[in-house]
Amino acid sequence: MSDSPEGAVIRVHVVPSSRSPGIEGADPWRAALVVRVEAPARAGEANAELCGRLARAIGVDAGRVVVVGGARSRDKALRVVGVPGEELRRRLGGLR
Repeated sequence: MSDSPEGAVIRVHVVPSSRSPGIEGADPWRAALVVRVEAPARAGEANAELCGRLARAIGVDAGRVVVVGGARSRDKALRVVGVPGEELRRRLGGLR
C-alpha cells in the first residue's frame, strides 16, 4: 500500500467468475489483497464489481475506489480517493 495526495493506493489480485465472491484477505506472496468477484473478466464487469465490493467493505462510496493500474490484468492497483494510507490500513485490518 502506498500513499498519494489523492488517497491510498492498494495492490489487489482479483479472481473473476468466482462461485464464492468476497474479500479473501492478504496474500503475502503477492503483496496484495485477494478479492473474488462473480463477474467475468470482460468489458470492465469484474473491475466494476471489485471497486463496489471493496468500497462497501471499507465504508466509502463506490465512486471513490478507482482502478489506477492493471485494468486488464488480475493484478491491479486501486486508489481509494480521500482516504489516507493509515486510515485504509485500519479499515482493512478488520477484514483479514
